Amino acid sequence: MRSKEGDGGHHALRGVRDRLPSDVITSREGVAVFLARRYPVLQDYARRYMPQASPAAINVVVGRVVEILLAIEHPNIQHGLRYARRVVRRECERHLREEQEPEAIPTDPLLKIQITGRALEALQRMGPRAQSIIWKVARDKKTVAEIARDEGIEPAVARQRLHHARRRWLELMGDGRPTLAFLALLPNKLRENLARLADAFVPQSFAATALVPLIALFAIPPSAVLPLAALTVSGAQGTSTKPPSAAVAGTVMPVAAPATPDRHVAVARSVPQSDTPLPAPGYTAASETPDDVILSALGVAADGRPVLVAVGTGKTCKCSVLLQSLDGGATWASTNGPPAQVNQLVLPPTYPNDPRIFAGVDPVLGSSPYMAAAFGQQFQALTALPPGQVAVSAHFDDGDPRLFAAGQTAIWSIRVDVSSPVARDEVDYSAGGATTHVVAALATPAPSAGSPALLAWVPAPATVPGSPSGVPPLAQSIIVACPASAPCTTMTTIAAIPWRLTLHGPTAVLAYNGRSAYISHDGGASFATFSLPPDSSIVDSIALGGTTLAPWVSFQRADKSVSVARLLPSGAWVDASGNSSAARTDLGQLVAVGADRIIEEFSTAGYRCTTIVGGPWASRCPAQ
Repeated sequence: MRSKEGDGGHHALRGVRDRLPSDVITSREGVAVFLARRYPVLQDYARRYMPQASPAAINVVVGRVVEILLAIEHPNIQHGLRYARRVVRRECERHLREEQEPEAIPTDPLLKIQITGRALEALQRMGPRAQSIIWKVARDKKTVAEIARDEGIEPAVARQRLHHARRRWLELMGDGRPTLAFLALLPNKLRENLARLADAFVPQSFAATALVPLIALFAIPPSAVLPLAALTVSGAQGTSTKPPSAAVAGTVMPVAAPATPDRHVAVARSVPQSDTPLPAPGYTAASETPDDVILSALGVAADGRPVLVAVGTGKTCKCSVLLQSLDGGATWASTNGPPAQVNQLVLPPTYPNDPRIFAGVDPVLGSSPYMAAAFGQQFQALTALPPGQVAVSAHFDDGDPRLFAAGQTAIWSIRVDVSSPVARDEVDYSAGGATTHVVAALATPAPSAGSPALLAWVPAPATVPGSPSGVPPLAQSIIVACPASAPCTTMTTIAAIPWRLTLHGPTAVLAYNGRSAYISHDGGASFATFSLPPDSSIVDSIALGGTTLAPWVSFQRADKSVSVARLLPSGAWVDASGNSSAARTDLGQLVAVGADRIIEEFSTAGYRCTTIVGGPWASRCPAQ
């Protein structure tokens, strides 16, 4: 039988011959089974309809076909391949027509989705900020670093916002159902593992990107396709059907407060197990080492001791992992980590004598900060605080047990030594923060007699509740100091919006964003411009290492290349990337640890450690 579908159409669509076996499809599960069995045939159709197309174009077209078939709510198809071939033909025609059109259609560079039709309608249903970041990458061709620089936010925050915007976009396009493009948001290692699973239970190997949405959408009954029966929805999302191991025995102090709309106060709750990724069968978070964990946050002791905690995702267990090192990164212990939304860790000044661990979240995308009573115990949500990055009081273990959070509209604090804390507004910037989404940057000073409990870099306009009446709102970004028993006070102004505030030693303070940096040698009372590497385009992180507080910078150049540089006593910047290939390919978070080492933490490659004198980078810090 010769197809007549090419009549009147593109010449490349003529003359396709098929002997089509019958596939009766009467349910969405049946669609999944059909696609699992016939995916290679759909690829073959697309190749014959578009003989000159690249493999990437074939994947795009077949991906559209998969999404179309998966979107059928109540299928009643008596001849699956005949029906699917018509869909393939239509999508091939569409692809060829789009290639011939002179105007370029904005396309998301990661998801490969063109902003037209259903994709455009879904985008228009999103909030203005989510729309904006999608348009910037798809139409304006901006990188995450450029978006961060334009908006004055950290690249990590920009990456997270873009990730969440894409997830929401895909949900709206599929009315909440997973789509093929959603796989682009999965970790590379997870996609590789799913590809190996596909080879194990499909007679002819086909693209894992076709199989994964089927696993995610359906729990196929054993009678349909036997190998699929062992996989579940949670398994496709990086979790396991294996129940979690029991938490280490211990009591986590409840933190609760009456719910009031203006203070985001609510009773604390244990984190639901569904919020926390579980280890893969046969492998747990406690089995992971830093070599197999992609870190997402690193916390260090506020007083400069070589004590670290880190959170990340295990590449083997596919689970959240919390790591601890008490010797400056030479040796590590690991246990179950906090919920995936955690992107910051904070320790009490006397940790581990005070064993509590606090975790911050994105102030816009997060739900609330978290606390674990000790390493190895489950994290609980501190719903008395709004979402945001957190800091403990410098006198946390010496009479001022406050935890601070930089929310969207204010710096809030609670006392964690009471059963029903009430959130207190320490510095209010709601006049601008709610619309600009710029929030305060917090830092805990080294504990000492008379030192403030907190330093903060605050956006303008801002007010301090409890200040004398008649004091006008602060018109510039400011550095404030919050003492243990009085309202916060203004220390100085800085002509830049907040990004990151870090403290080094008893008096050195760094305040910086992607384009400018300022340094104080008097505890934040005054700041001078800090000179960045001359070829830097955007700065991701700065650390002051060693007893001499030598500056180290992770930065990107105008040509998009990245590097680490350190400042010599002579005033010259030298490349410090050395043997670290990760430092030359990814921006990283630099952290000074103790008096003699620098750690750079990457979102894709774990961490690397070097000595302050600029020796080679290694996957472990040297033993002390």
